[in-house]
Amino acid sequence: MVRRLEADDVGPWVRDVLLAPGRRKPVVAVTTQPFSDRTWIDPAALEAQVGDLADVAVLATGEPTWALAEALPPRLDAYGGALRIWWPGLGAHSDPYDHRLYFVHSPEGATRVLREVVAAVRRHAGVAPAAAPARLARAPAPAPAPAAWKRIVAELAVGDVVRGRVQNVKEYGAFVDLLPGVTGLVHKSQIDWTYVDSVDEFVQPGELVAVKILSIEPEQRRMELSIKQAYGSDQRPLPALEPGGPPFAWTADAGSRPAGAAVPARPDGLRVLQDQLAGIKGECEELHDALEAAEDDRGRLRAKNQELRKDLRAAEDRAAALERRMNQDYPLASERAFLLGVRLAYARLFDEGARQERPLQRMRVGPAFLDSLRALEGIAIDKVLEVCAHVAAGTAHELAAREVHQLRAGPRGAAARVRAADGAQAWRCALQVNTPSARRLHWWNVPGPGSATIEFANVVLHDDFSIPE
Repeated sequence: MVRRLEADDVGPWVRDVLLAPGRRKPVVAVTTQPFSDRTWIDPAALEAQVGDLADVAVLATGEPTWALAEALPPRLDAYGGALRIWWPGLGAHSDPYDHRLYFVHSPEGATRVLREVVAAVRRHAGVAPAAAPARLARAPAPAPAPAAWKRIVAELAVGDVVRGRVQNVKEYGAFVDLLPGVTGLVHKSQIDWTYVDSVDEFVQPGELVAVKILSIEPEQRRMELSIKQAYGSDQRPLPALEPGGPPFAWTADAGSRPAGAAVPARPDGLRVLQDQLAGIKGECEELHDALEAAEDDRGRLRAKNQELRKDLRAAEDRAAALERRMNQDYPLASERAFLLGVRLAYARLFDEGARQERPLQRMRVGPAFLDSLRALEGIAIDKVLEVCAHVAAGTAHELAAREVHQLRAGPRGAAARVRAADGAQAWRCALQVNTPSARRLHWWNVPGPGSATIEFANVVLHDDFSIPE
């Protein structure tokens, strides 16, 4: 019988069932999709196939899965539509990779995972696996964790910046996978240059993030990473899973984003061009080696090499143009994307010493800000991001061209505008000078414990003194 667990049931169940020393049968957890009561895999169908060989439990993603994370040893929980098998012998020092977590993001993936979970349970019980239909190809097995760690140690070093995928978010930080089987911790102090109260306000499971490697301990399978120190840095490709293979690359897990969050679209043409670039570069390297070994055919190979290099330069130009377009459009995709753009601008404008002296204040985007920015033409988004970075760092008033002053309720001499709801003060600065219809940035300085919060309110023309409440 499938057991459905509520948040209050989880702690005793973990203690009395999962961590019980005498447990003989594996336990399979099925979790619901984020913000839904549906599961990718039907728990009843799973129970029907495993029979008495395993117990099946269902947990809703939310309070029950948070309770599960609190009750279990680190990184042995399940969430977001995934399944996990806990084998007998689970304890405080168990390796998470010995109790596999299966991610599911589609009906096709659900069919594959159901087949793999049933086969694993039957193997554990010594039962012969059911014959698979001939038309179904077996999914390639992921690289073993020790081999993946060797690839990381051989090809990456402390200080490198790479792209990983957020595996899990805890109160003290975020776990980020670099390769299947290789996970590092981003402590909450390394999440952002601003104060981080809740880690999940900055990153979500399944999200792709750039991280800088701070330390590597392959013997203990530990790695320390930083998101904030990776802002604005060039990224290295991840190692291949197998020698001679292509660099490994994660794909984002759209199913784990918060409801209503915008997912900025990356132009398809850019990905195609990047694949072309990788292929052309490989051909160039092969031809270069052939030139040294084949003197009799040097002329033909030189011509071919020059032709490929011309194609490479043309493809790089097109990719750069698409990248510039994406960088222009991306900050307008969502409030979170805009604030990321401000942090990147801050990383470019301020060196390490200046960041210590002028840390970013808390920031948020007002409900009308992005619409006002989209509607107002004639100013580059990069300029807006830089000015917002100076405002949030408290340095805008030091720049004469910014003309920072409080926004008043009327003509000169009128009282400064204050929002009745929270006592926030309205401020204004110049985005442009010496131009007709120069643009202005309006924001609220919201008082709060520790430090104020900058709420970007709207972007207007020079003679517009409105600000949304």
